[in-house]
Amino acid sequence: MRQVRIVLIFAAVVLSAVPFSVSAIDTSSANYKDTAPTFAPAAGNVSSANYQVSGSVDYAVGKSDSAGFSVQSGVPFPDPSAPTPPVPPGPGGGGGGTGSVDYVVPPTFTYKTPTFQSHQLINGTRGAQSAFISVNGSEVGVNYPTASTWSRDLPLFLGLNVIQVKARLPSGYVTPVVTGTIERLLIGDCNRDRVVNDRDLSILSRAFRTYNPFADFNEDGRVDDFDLSLLASHWKQSY
Repeated sequence: MRQVRIVLIFAAVVLSAVPFSVSAIDTSSANYKDTAPTFAPAAGNVSSANYQVSGSVDYAVGKSDSAGFSVQSGVPFPDPSAPTPPVPPGPGGGGGGTGSVDYVVPPTFTYKTPTFQSHQLINGTRGAQSAFISVNGSEVGVNYPTASTWSRDLPLFLGLNVIQVKARLPSGYVTPVVTGTIERLLIGDCNRDRVVNDRDLSILSRAFRTYNPFADFNEDGRVDDFDLSLLASHWKQSY
């Protein structure tokens, strides 16, 4: 009976004259357009029984909802082009030098994967307080909330997004690359077959008013009419 009710609600959503306005989509294909670079949470913007959603879907960071979704850390990856790291001084000194030596401590970062969101705030430690962090070859957009931490709001394309992080020390030494991968899923694609169709609607209907991380498209911890509206707005989309 619940599945019949969901199908009827879904039909009303699809056939409604009220347009869907969901902007958590980016420039990964002709079907996706980034309409809200400063994106705001979609939850709370339902204006009628037609489930009109305005704004984009916000990202969720720092929480593992289930075995299917996990928060992971970057893994150091050797960079053959990097110079030989400086050797820290031994204990006891031995005679006289002045100046300082940069210790070789690679940066760290954490991220959530998979995710339905078009952006994710990744953050980690700098390794050295004087280090400048580069994400995928660029230091642009990297913030330093404290002397020892860094963060960056990273746009995500549909599919696998490789993240490569390294630190540049004042001496000119560049640390080994730390790498990780975030998988971004298509909103509405519950079974991860890269198309939104009746199979996904069936999965959502079974999880309605309960929880399934692959049907919780706005990642708010529950499957409800917001997620149904998001699925309907991506109906028949694929990548």
